[in-house]
Amino acid sequence: MRGVVFLRSQIPSADSRLQRYVDIIKEKKIPYLITAWNRENKKKNEKENTILYNKRAPIGGGVSNIFSLILWNLFLFRILWENRKNYIIIHSIDFDTCIPAYIIAKIFKKKFIFDVYDKYTDARNTPSFVAFFIDRIEKYCCIHCDKLILPDECRIKQLNISPNKERISIIENVPYTQFNLVTKEIRKDNLVFSYVGILEEKNRGIENLLNAVAHNPSVKLYIAGAGKIESLVKEKTEKYPNIVFYGQVSSQKALEILSKSDVIVGMYYKTIKNHLYASPNKYFEHLFLGKVLLTTEGTPPGDKVKKYNTGFAIGETEADILHFIKNIDINIIKQYSINARKIWIEKYNNYQEKLKEKYLNLLKS
Repeated sequence: MRGVVFLRSQIPSADSRLQRYVDIIKEKKIPYLITAWNRENKKKNEKENTILYNKRAPIGGGVSNIFSLILWNLFLFRILWENRKNYIIIHSIDFDTCIPAYIIAKIFKKKFIFDVYDKYTDARNTPSFVAFFIDRIEKYCCIHCDKLILPDECRIKQLNISPNKERISIIENVPYTQFNLVTKEIRKDNLVFSYVGILEEKNRGIENLLNAVAHNPSVKLYIAGAGKIESLVKEKTEKYPNIVFYGQVSSQKALEILSKSDVIVGMYYKTIKNHLYASPNKYFEHLFLGKVLLTTEGTPPGDKVKKYNTGFAIGETEADILHFIKNIDINIIKQYSINARKIWIEKYNNYQEKLKEKYLNLLKS
């Protein structure tokens, strides 16, 4: 089998899902190339076989990034053209890479794998006239790609496509587990919250979380990531010693930060339609690490933590987070942490081996 080229509009080291794919094909000695967007335009020590597009653009910037997205797609066309003899498979991640992937695949008879982490317009506040065209292009690529990868079956309904077991593969956002678990004693006087992810304004409740922790010096918050409200996070870090900011980190470092906390925060406010279909890394990370997940009621992760008693689903205000902090029962936190780890062992402990077999079959088929 000749090579695979991955297209991703973020830094590869921050994408644990992409890293799993790469580790699988490296183990099988399949040639590969990653073409990715360095949105911060900072010097990055990325691994081998990686071409970075270095142009600043805010993560989660939406329509304000439209000109940058056009230039990014032109860059992808050039890279795919120049390297066309070095790969037979294009693995395109999300809408912002699928147009050049589809066109080049058709022209040069390459295999086109479309991996939809999130429905593009549902994950952003996109004007309706722009969303109309994006949704149709995205759906077209979902239907006409050779293989479609989704993180959850509920995304089939969200994308408004027909179920097709031969063409659609479900690969959940289960974290890569080559990681030594860190045990931390859960204590009322040393309770640590953590958030690692995109620093998006409003829709992830980060502002509410920062304010709630700032008003409660008895708890700590470890926060990492990059995005639109990064300056706000830095401001809070400088003002409040119980808030620690790590910046943008690799997927490995992310797990290390989360493992040092007691409560993983993953809020998915219903102000964004995509959150009604959320299948986030954080849900699986809290199971793997044996940590409690604090999330949003009325969302898929919220429903799951309530069903399996592995976390808490609350409302979307600062007051809801404050109420949670002030009424924490340490014994329940301990029990829910045990429940989370138990579910991981029962359901997902050997997921990497299953994923390896599924992904290799997907490449060969």
